Amino acid sequence: MNRILIWAVLLMSVATSCARSTSRTTVADHHINITGYWVSDAFQTQLGRATEDFCFASNGVFKSRLTSEGATLNDTGRYRVEGDLLILQGSTGMFTYRISLSEPGVLIVDAGDDDVRHYRRGTRRC
Repeated sequence: MNRILIWAVLLMSVATSCARSTSRTTVADHHINITGYWVSDAFQTQLGRATEDFCFASNGVFKSRLTSEGATLNDTGRYRVEGDLLILQGSTGMFTYRISLSEPGVLIVDAGDDDVRHYRRGTRRC
């Protein structure tokens, strides 16, 4: 009788442990690979119409260039992707964006406040 009770407790413990481990979701399960060169469609800024390009290196470093009618702004820093969030830590501060991939080669970046930009994979190398 004691052996049956011990086996029952062990089986319940293993079943509970397996149920817990399969219900966990890791960031790696939802990782969006953005490594490479991306160019935005044109969008409106305070400096006029603009485009922006990003180079995301595999070592976690990014470079960006915003080109508008009034100026060109460059930035560089570190980036990481956590699930559907892109986190940039550049010289102008830290920014978090919600990202997704639509059709092949199109990255959608949502900065909130109806500021959604579309980026296409570019042919340049980082």
